[in-house]
Amino acid sequence: MKTTQEKLIEIKSHGYEFNFGQVFEQTFENYKKIALLGGVVMLVFVIILLIISTGLSAILGMATFMSGDLTGWRTTVDTGSLTAFSLISKVGVAILTAGFVAPVTAGVLQMAHNAETYKEFSFATAFEHYKSGHFKNLFIASLVISLFSQAFQVAFDMVRLYSDFPMDYIIPFALLNAVLGAVIWLLMLFSIPLIIFGKLSASEAIKGSMMLVIKRFWVILFLSIIVFICACLGIIGLCIGVFFTMPIIYSFQYIAYRTAVDIDEVDEMDEIGFSEDSRFE
Repeated sequence: MKTTQEKLIEIKSHGYEFNFGQVFEQTFENYKKIALLGGVVMLVFVIILLIISTGLSAILGMATFMSGDLTGWRTTVDTGSLTAFSLISKVGVAILTAGFVAPVTAGVLQMAHNAETYKEFSFATAFEHYKSGHFKNLFIASLVISLFSQAFQVAFDMVRLYSDFPMDYIIPFALLNAVLGAVIWLLMLFSIPLIIFGKLSASEAIKGSMMLVIKRFWVILFLSIIVFICACLGIIGLCIGVFFTMPIIYSFQYIAYRTAVDIDEVDEMDEIGFSEDSRFE
């Protein structure tokens, strides 16, 4: 039986089959199995994040106000005020948040996998990777990905902070930042599945994900756009419906990974109790 690394080496040389219609059909079938429970998970988790972010914003807002008054770092901009302290705080919170959100993404992918393989799953399944052997690599991978995602925004904010930046360029730069963020998300599509199903380290998963996406970039891009549009249809249902359409993104992520790399029977057993440390010693 081939290891995930061996499969990736073979795919790098010969590519892999990725049928547009088949992947979309299987994505929709998988989504129907996890839509309700996945939606509840999304709703509850967003509420928790809002409560935490509100508290952090209040704390950081007070700290930013004090730092601006005491150090003179405050620079006035047309849209408000920005300080070096607030910029560093914002980036730090964004990166750490991404690290702590990753296990939930892994948990929803686990739900998709269990549903596809007729295994039991529950609300708790979405949070079980917080205590699994994969947590360290999930956290590290998400920190690295988030750092790259934030890099352009940080550069943009630094220019605004320390120079007279023309306000007419803010919207084009914001759009460019959004496009770059979307590209990074697409390139990292397989990173979490490679960690929890492929048992790879954070660095191996990031490199492997980039290679897999580049091999079938346009097909994966078009499918991602269609899936994203489907997920956004939930906004029609008084906005709250989006929580119950969002799981289709995770179903697509799982089906795309299973199509590209496949999940061997050995990978399907004992996933939560697996220790990454013991594998690479």
